[in-house]
Amino acid sequence: MTFNPPEEGLKPGENVVWARKRGTRFWVIFFSMMLGIGGAVGTINAFVFVGLALALPLLILMATGFFFIFRAFMRGRGTKYYLTNERLIEARKGQIVKEISLERFRGKSLSQFFEKKVIGTVNDRPVYVFKICDPESGDTLMELKDLDTDSVEALERIGQIVECRHCSFKNPANSLKCSNCGAPL
Repeated sequence: MTFNPPEEGLKPGENVVWARKRGTRFWVIFFSMMLGIGGAVGTINAFVFVGLALALPLLILMATGFFFIFRAFMRGRGTKYYLTNERLIEARKGQIVKEISLERFRGKSLSQFFEKKVIGTVNDRPVYVFKICDPESGDTLMELKDLDTDSVEALERIGQIVECRHCSFKNPANSLKCSNCGAPL
């Protein structure tokens, strides 16, 4: 299914509450630099001191390594996460890879289903990996990577209930409008 909000992929009455593009992992950048510097130095030394018989296989290995690093980089950059008032979505290149209905979590304590872990810092701010487990089976449903603090706070609101001040209808905390009367929350 094609997913490109707000033009395509949203259900009637569904609104995007939060969206985030996955960042580039530190290890992808680190290994590409190490492969570029180390591979070039190693290949040149092999050519100078041993000859083409060793330099050519090293050059092929280096090209293969760059291919896999480039693939990991493109896969990460093409991944976007969306939180709507109805579901949590992981999309890659405009196609839904995974989605979780928020109905699974309605009215439940989410601390038992979410696991967040700091994996590093960028500009002295923590970067998180956020795992979401199935309330019924306990299996990991989705793992969102490279999130900032604001993203984690938006995800932690899943399952919370907010009462409409106009009609007292109980809405999910991530809703923008009341599902009953349409008033802004």
